[in-house]
Amino acid sequence: MEIERLYQRLHRRFWSIRKFHARFPDGSTALIQVSVDISEPVVYKREVRSLVQAHSEFPHARCQLLVLEPPYPPVELPDNIELWLAREWLLEPIALP
Repeated sequence: MEIERLYQRLHRRFWSIRKFHARFPDGSTALIQVSVDISEPVVYKREVRSLVQAHSEFPHARCQLLVLEPPYPPVELPDNIELWLAREWLLEPIALP
């Protein structure tokens, strides 16, 4: 349910969104992946891999991984991927370009 509400919020917030590629009216872009929990290694690998693959297609886009809860144990992400708690991302005006 939380992911569904977050997905609907993404659609309202962006000018256009295709899968997880968002384009803003000013021309800037972001790649946004949403996951409930990335604590499990298989889930972490899947979510990071999808962002890395998408970033090769959109190299100038910001990469943001949104999760409902912080991963435990903490994970190390590639330098170009920002980890956001969904609740903070939704309330933080600087989370997006």
